[in-house]
Amino acid sequence: MNAQHIIDRYMEELNAELANMPDVERENAICELKGHITAFVQDRIKAGLSEEELLEAVETEFSHPKELAEAMRCDGGEAKRRGSLLGKSWLSVLLLAVIIALPLLPPDYRYLPLVVYLTVLAGYVWKRKKLMMFAGVRKNKLRSQKEIVTISRVGAAYLLFLAVLLLLQPFLNASVVLLLIAVSCAAFFLFLNVK
Repeated sequence: MNAQHIIDRYMEELNAELANMPDVERENAICELKGHITAFVQDRIKAGLSEEELLEAVETEFSHPKELAEAMRCDGGEAKRRGSLLGKSWLSVLLLAVIIALPLLPPDYRYLPLVVYLTVLAGYVWKRKKLMMFAGVRKNKLRSQKEIVTISRVGAAYLLFLAVLLLLQPFLNASVVLLLIAVSCAAFFLFLNVK
C-alpha cells in the first residue's frame, strides 16, 4: 500500500459516507479535504513514517471517515436551522426561559438561572463538541478532531468558570467579578485566535 492508495481509500470511504449530501457540496468538500490530506501525508512521508503509521496518523488528524462525515453533516444541519431567529434547539428555549425568569426572581437570586444555563451549556459543549457557541471560532470545517475536542473542552471549562463566578458574586466585590470576567474572556478568545 503506498501513500496515494491511503489517500484514495480515505477519500472513497468519505465519499461513500457522504452519499446523501448534494453532489456539488460533497465534491467541493472532498476536493478541498483531499488537498489537505495530501499535504499532510507528504509531510509525514518526509518524516519517515511507515505505511501503518501513516494510516494511523491520517485517522488521528482527520478522524475516521465515518466520524468526519457525521461532523460535516451536523455542520450542514446547523446551517439550515439558522434560518429562524432562535433555531429549534432546546438550548434556545432554555435561554428564553432564563431571560423571562430573571425579572421575576428576587434580586438576591437573579443570577441562579444564568448559572444553570451556563452549566447546561458547558455540559452540552463538552459532550457534543459543538463549537457554534463561541463567536470567536472561525468557521473551518477542516479542523482536525483533536483541535475540535481541545477547543470544546477549554470552552466548556470557560463556561463553568463563568457559572462559578456568578455563584460567588454575592461574596465578591462587583469590580472583582467584572475584572475576572474580562480577563477570562480575553484569555479564552486569545486561546481561540492561537488555535
